[in-house]
Amino acid sequence: MQYGIGHLSIVPLRLSPDEDAGMISQVLYGDHFKIKEARKA
Repeated sequence: MQYGIGHLSIVPLRLSPDEDAGMISQVLYGDHFKIKEARKA
């Protein structure tokens, strides 16, 4: 499993990749997070 560190001030986590999707959480600068699934753009 991969891990990451937030490099931006705020990164919204949304229910789906659409900008209109509801935000469920956010990653703040310096936060550590686990990458559960990766998708190609």
